Amino acid sequence: MKSKRIIINSSIILIFLVIVVGVAFYKLFGESSKEINASKQFMSKLYSMNAVDTTEKLTNLKYERLKVINSQNELVNKTIVTQSYGIDLDKENNVVGFAKKDMKMSSGKLSESQARIIAERYLMEICGNDLIYEDTKNEDDLPYYSFVYKKKENGYRLYFDEIKINIDRDSGYIDGYSNTTMLKKCMEPKINISQEEAETIANNYFIENNIPYELLETTELVYAGNTKTEKNKNNQLEVCYVVSVKAKNSDESQVLIKIFVNADSGEIYNVIKENGESKVLTVN
Repeated sequence: MKSKRIIINSSIILIFLVIVVGVAFYKLFGESSKEINASKQFMSKLYSMNAVDTTEKLTNLKYERLKVINSQNELVNKTIVTQSYGIDLDKENNVVGFAKKDMKMSSGKLSESQARIIAERYLMEICGNDLIYEDTKNEDDLPYYSFVYKKKENGYRLYFDEIKINIDRDSGYIDGYSNTTMLKKCMEPKINISQEEAETIANNYFIENNIPYELLETTELVYAGNTKTEKNKNNQLEVCYVVSVKAKNSDESQVLIKIFVNADSGEIYNVIKENGESKVLTVN
């Protein structure tokens, strides 16, 4: 009887140890495997599109996780590197960034328009076709053209988030890519106030704050988050009217101010000042 009890207790301890070792093994290798697999899938896609130099065989790429310390990009949860590239992943292992390690100066064989056509072909494969061209950053001292796009959901663009892709001026390969839209949750559009009502709410804001202004005829519907609530921390976006006005700073210099009015409730979600650099103002 005593020996039977010892056997039972030993079995329980053994099962417990197996579970502990299994959990530890998963933590050590399972999560890492997911990160590596996500990176491999992304590189495989780039190779299949000839979006990167394929001289180095895909099967010869070696993947290693880097420890991310105080990343300037809050979306980056971990970074995987190969011999020639770096791949940034978010907490759900979505690729939010990609960069070539060594970039050489180019002679500029490709024109800006040619590079943009190439960029949009790549983005169609990586992100789908619900994108809006926003801007080109063409700096002569860089070996690539940088194109900026906005993503659309339900017909409305994500105002504060963007997708950027860098195209080598000579080869047409991707030198860099970033995407801040991956974890955003776009709520079902609810539009219960009109554009005129949204502009009236914006007008009242400026009157109450004693700010002289001129309303611009550029009001549009976009997706934006509420900077005052936990919803913003959860990456939850709602459809808002963005109302733009011209106003003046204390030094009499002109400034563009944009007010984001929730299209459902009429609540002011954001007020930003744009004078070369966006600044979120306090909303009471």
